[in-house]
Amino acid sequence: MVRQASAIGLSAFALTCFVCVTGAARAADTDQHGAQHGTHESGHHDHHHGAHAAPAPEARPTQPRIPDVVLIDQHGKPRHFYRDLVKDKVVLINAIYTSCAATCPIQSTIFKHVQMTLGDRVGQDVQMISVTLDPVTDTPAKLNEFAERFKAKKGWVFLTGSKQNVTTVLRAMDLYAANPEDHTPIAAVGHEASGIWMKLINLTSPLDIVHRVEHVQSLGEERLRAESAGSSGSAKSGKSAKSTPDDGAGT
Repeated sequence: MVRQASAIGLSAFALTCFVCVTGAARAADTDQHGAQHGTHESGHHDHHHGAHAAPAPEARPTQPRIPDVVLIDQHGKPRHFYRDLVKDKVVLINAIYTSCAATCPIQSTIFKHVQMTLGDRVGQDVQMISVTLDPVTDTPAKLNEFAERFKAKKGWVFLTGSKQNVTTVLRAMDLYAANPEDHTPIAAVGHEASGIWMKLINLTSPLDIVHRVEHVQSLGEERLRAESAGSSGSAKSGKSAKSTPDDGAGT
């Protein structure tokens, strides 16, 4: 479990900091350029030796794009990253590589317990994704062996592909490391339909990650309800409701 982190000198990473990123209600398109979300950063909450960090800085807008490039899962099946795995789902994503001897096994053990705790939700409204940082070495067969090692079930997909496409996805999700050995053990949690995303250190407890997933889902559903109510109010008052980007359906 996560206590293994301290055994190899990684306790400094066992933080529960997160960045809450909020954006547009829908992705703008599903081509390989991706779906655009207007977002902002709501801050970091660092827990180190039980102490809380200073208040978060002011939020600042960014424009991340979720690409729809084709990657290959551990079963050799092509997957469009956005339309097949992210669209309309609550997503938990991290970056690993199969020859990693440091944090990747710990992260994957944590994900295994997250999967167990979420149960049947994984593969339905929650999608877990692990993208390799070493697509040249990590073939689907190697990823499948790695997935079986951590008892991955339906709804937890491991992805490889061309170096270009893998890099595009990892950069978009802010998980890229030019040298896999230098990667930071972070994960991204998002509610795609509302555009709300968080980042967290992926060496915290599985239960904490489950709580973050549920928190993001709650925030996302609340945002969608608020937008729906606002649209209804505008329609009743005879004003045009603010439009949201097309999600690319039918393309």
